[in-house]
Order: sequence, then structure tokens, then C-alpha cells
Amino acid sequence: MKQRIQYFDILKGLAMFSVVNWHLMNNIGGDAMSTFIYRVMDMLQLPIFMFVAGFFCYRSNGTNKFIVPNLRRRAVQLLLPVLSCGLLWVFRQSYLTPPICISLIDNAVSLVRGSNPFYFLICVFVLYYMYALVAVICRMFRKDIASLTIAVLYMILVIMYFRMPEEITKMFFLESIVLRFYIPFMVGVLCNRYRTQYEMSITYSPIVYGAVVAFILLSCWSAFDWIGMPSGIGFVAVQIQVIMAIFLMTILCRRWEAIVNDKEAGRLWRYFILLGQNSLIIYTFHYFFRFSLSGLDTLLSSTGYASVAVMAGTLPIAICIIWCCITVNKIIKAIPGLEFIFTGKTIS
Repeated sequence: MKQRIQYFDILKGLAMFSVVNWHLMNNIGGDAMSTFIYRVMDMLQLPIFMFVAGFFCYRSNGTNKFIVPNLRRRAVQLLLPVLSCGLLWVFRQSYLTPPICISLIDNAVSLVRGSNPFYFLICVFVLYYMYALVAVICRMFRKDIASLTIAVLYMILVIMYFRMPEEITKMFFLESIVLRFYIPFMVGVLCNRYRTQYEMSITYSPIVYGAVVAFILLSCWSAFDWIGMPSGIGFVAVQIQVIMAIFLMTILCRRWEAIVNDKEAGRLWRYFILLGQNSLIIYTFHYFFRFSLSGLDTLLSSTGYASVAVMAGTLPIAICIIWCCITVNKIIKAIPGLEFIFTGKTIS
């Protein structure tokens, strides 16, 4: 069994907690969606997962050639949870909006057309295919042209996104891939490809300080709002901002791991490790519990929208939702076959 990289589990755990909390703040709406904390979580939560997915997607042999991943196995791990949880989601939404027969068809169609709460897993699978294409091209030319191939492939995707009809782009999640996920995923791939340089950069102080300064300048300059700027410049600036933020989060988690290695692991560390190791089941099932507990959002909405008040109210609910998801995960593992259906993991 491969040894896990703990600071990546922590990174995933923090991102997963942000996903659940962001959805709760999204339910509240109003001024909660304009707070700095909400916008930071919106910017970082899913791109962090893409970075980690890209990092572990990369494989090489002794000569550093790209190895094509096992796409059949990835399809089972990523698409089976989408199918199983997607069916549960369709039945749940149809039950809440009678007549059930008509609503069942409408929800099933919307799921296929892109209104899919589990779209993130589909995007990860599509990006695995894109990585496989990069790997095939690199092996074909027998040269390390990964960076060039990734850039050319991205240009093709951008052209497709602007030329294709909106219905097609939604169905294939091109908007999310092009605008949010492709760059963090491929940056993760390149970080693993140049693992030595990556490890050095997250411990080399001048680079760390430079990333902090770049992130602060971009945040102050944009205030997370690029309206009035040329679209190309705004898009590039946002992508740099996201990568700098992911880089800084990785550094913080790496430093936290170094501190914990010298001491006994605390409860907070173990909690986020648990979240990181169960991120798939929390992601897929938190949607169901999120709406079950959303009645509390009415109370939160009536108490005011200051960021501190919102966070103080949503954090306990997020913890409850995560606890429910982890409990469901324990039940699924205890029943033969269910773990395979809902997580894609083969029975050991």
C-alpha cells in the first residue's frame, strides 16, 4: 500500500470543509455572498482538489516518460459515484416537486444537460483523458514537451468553448473546465513532473514571500472583481491569483505537517486528515444533508449578514453535515457491495 502524503490530506480536508461551508453560505444568500471569506472559498475550494488530482495523476518510469493512466479504473472510481448518487438525487428532487412522473423526467434531463451537482467528478474524469492525451504525445515524440502540449491543448479548448453552442458547452462542462479546472489540474501534473523543484519551492523563503506578495497585490488590485478590465487580462490575473493561493495553502499545510511531526498530532490535525481521506463521500453526500439542515438557514438569515456572524452560524451546521456523511460512509463500508457502488472502490 502506498504511503499517503499527509499534507495533501490536510489540504483536501480544508478544501472539503470549505465546500460544505460555502454551500451553506450560498443557501443564506444576500450579503453573505459578498463577504471576503465567501469569495476566497468560492475561488479556492474546487481548484485545490483539481491541483491534488493532477499531482497524483502524473506517473513516470525511470526515464521520466509520461505513463498513460488506467482510464477504465478511473471511470469506475469517478463515474460510478456520479451515477449512483445522481440517481438518488433525481429521485429526491422528484419527490420534493410533484407530480413525481413529470418531475422525474425533468430532473433526469437536467442532470444530463449539465445541471448536475456532481459535475466536479465528471470534470476530473475528462481532465484525466486530457492528461492521457498529453502523455501519448510526449511518448510519441520521445521528448519532454509536456508544457507546450498542455498550452496548445488549452488553446484548443478555449476556441471550442467560444465557438460551440451554449447547450453543448454545458453538456460537456467546458465552461468549468476552461475557466476553473484545467489550469490547476495541469499545474498539479507539472508540479509532480518536476517534483524536486516543487519541493524546493515550497520550502525556499524568497519564493514563498514572492507568492504572498503576488497574491496580496492581485487581491488588492482586483478586490476579486475584474469588471471594467479587458477580459483577457482579468482572466489571466484570476488564474495567477488562484495558483498563488493554492501554492500558499500547500505551504501552510506542509509547515503544519512539519510542526506535527515534532509533536503529538492534535485533534484538529486528525479531524482534517479524516476529512481529506473521506473527501469523496463527503462531497457526494453533503448535498443530501445540506438541504435537510437548511431550515436553520432561515434563522441565520434573520440574524444579519456580517461575515463573522455568518461563519459563526454556518460552521456548526457544516460540522454536523460532515459528521452525517462520515456516519454514512461507515454504514456503506459495513454493507458488502455498497462501498463499490458509491465510491468506486473495489472490494478488498
